[in-house]
Amino acid sequence: MNEKSLILKAKAQEYNLFLSDKQLKQFEQFENYITEFNKHTNLLSSNDINLIYEKHIIDSISVAKVIDANNNYKIIDIGSGGGFPCIPVSVTYDKSTVLAVDSTGKKIDFLNQAAKLLNLKNFNAINERAENLSHRKNYR
Repeated sequence: MNEKSLILKAKAQEYNLFLSDKQLKQFEQFENYITEFNKHTNLLSSNDINLIYEKHIIDSISVAKVIDANNNYKIIDIGSGGGFPCIPVSVTYDKSTVLAVDSTGKKIDFLNQAAKLLNLKNFNAINERAENLSHRKNYR
């Protein structure tokens, strides 16, 4: 386990989250994937790419301050972009269903590939504008 994972694990415990080794490995895989993908498709700024854990993953899982990770929720992330908070939330809230919505096809392709790489069974990403999605009965 690397230093970033240890920091993440300790921070998660402050939120009453107890991340498994599998989840920590998924975060490492996601960091590697987004770093590589960002070389050819700008998902994060050059400053942010070096602060994925500190600025993005820890911020994303901080929803645990108010939402219990042991419950089953339907969570939607509108404007999912580079996968924050939807991917860390999907990893952390593995009993919940996470829907990522973005109007940019490249970003949705990235999110679907990340979910496949991380084996996230509770994750779905769709290429749609939020205002159009609201008219679809199955997403209300």
